[in-house]
Order: sequence, then structure tokens, then C-alpha cells
Amino acid sequence: MFSFSFLRKKRRAGSSSDSTLARLGRVLNQPEPGSISDGLDGLEPSAPPERRQATSLQPLHFPLKSPRRIAVLKPGFAIPPNSREFAASDSSGIHAWAPDALVAPLNTALLLADQRLRGRFELPSLEIALTVVTRLDDSPLAPHHRDLLWRAFQVPVFEQLLSWEGSVIARECELHCGLHLDDDTVIATVRDEELLLTHLNQIERPIILARTGYSAAISTDACDCGASSPRLCTLASVRTRVRASD
Repeated sequence: MFSFSFLRKKRRAGSSSDSTLARLGRVLNQPEPGSISDGLDGLEPSAPPERRQATSLQPLHFPLKSPRRIAVLKPGFAIPPNSREFAASDSSGIHAWAPDALVAPLNTALLLADQRLRGRFELPSLEIALTVVTRLDDSPLAPHHRDLLWRAFQVPVFEQLLSWEGSVIARECELHCGLHLDDDTVIATVRDEELLLTHLNQIERPIILARTGYSAAISTDACDCGASSPRLCTLASVRTRVRASD
């Protein structure tokens, strides 16, 4: 069983301005000698947690600054004034709003793309970008998904990744150089080619080294977009291998 005793030790030893997650990150990535590292050496990855509801609405951060109107087909965001929320089935309302940018879950985006290619959905105002919302307990945005979305809408596609509890933990930047992690709330590491996440958005119900069923590379190199947080690159599903190893 994972214990938070080492967090309490680190809290006494560290600066009061350090965040709990930053301290945990240092411990996980560079364990110090003694009882703290001894406790972590035996820490095994945990099973993915059950899906949880976000405790609050997530602010919508669109990757580009230029949209005049954003149609949001994914509930759970605190949307800015230039955005409006629609049901995916409200094609007439979306068309009347004339958005030049769109935010939608992956399944919805793929459905609209299929309808667009079949001539059953038109949105000529969509000229800026499409943000696709994915989730850890679902499928990531794969290259063939991007190809389909580009053929249907011919606008840049950006991914935003939600955790099991519905909060945004990684966002693709405007340069498409991977998904920048929210390093204030999540730590990513790779073991045996599988992405593991420690997520302390809710300290009373933390997620420690949870298996994701994804493979990924983690880049800490400086990104030309200006963001300094680590990036998830080449995110892909490996659930078949994970189930077999279990």
C-alpha cells in the first residue's frame, strides 16, 4: 500500500513555497537515499482508476488565439464569451452560430467528419481549427483519425487529453510538438514502455503511478512554442499488451 509518510517528511524538509506535486516529482524521479527511496523502490504500478467526475468545470484553453466564435460540443468546460455549447445533434444550431473553431470529443469529431464526407453535415464557417478532446480511459487521437479529420474539414487539429477524473492534463501546442503536460497536477513516467501517471488534483484521492494502457515518449526539451512543461509524444494505445501482461 502506498503511504504518504514520505510526503510529510519532504514537507518538513522542503521550502514552504514548494508544491506537494513538485516535491513528489523530485522524489519519484530522483529518490534520495534512506527510508524515502527504500519505500519507492518497491512501489509497483497500480491499475487504472475508475472514471471519476471532475470536481469543477475546466477552463477552456483553445490552442490558437484567433477564433471569433467557438462551438463547444463537449460539456464540462467553463467556456469564454466567444464560445457557445451545443449538443452534437444540433446541426442547425451549430450552423447558425457559424463558428470558425470547434471543440468536440473524439467520437463526436469522427462522426461529424464522416457525415461531412458523406455530404450530410456542412460547416463552411469552420476555418481556424478543431480541438479534439480525448480521455485516458478511451482511445487517443491516432494518425488515421487526424487524416480523416483533415480530409473532412481541412483545418489544423489539436488534441487535449483528460484524466480519469475529467480534468485536462495535457494540451497539444500550436506547433504540434506533442501534448504539454499540466505539471502543476500530474507527473508522467514510462516503465516497460507503458505510460504511468501520478495525478494529485485531489489530494484526498490521489492517483499514484496508475497504468494508462498507453505508450508514449516524454520530452523535456524546450519547445519552440515557448511552453516549458514536459510533452507527451507519440501517444498510442497498448491496451492489448497491458491486458496480456496482467
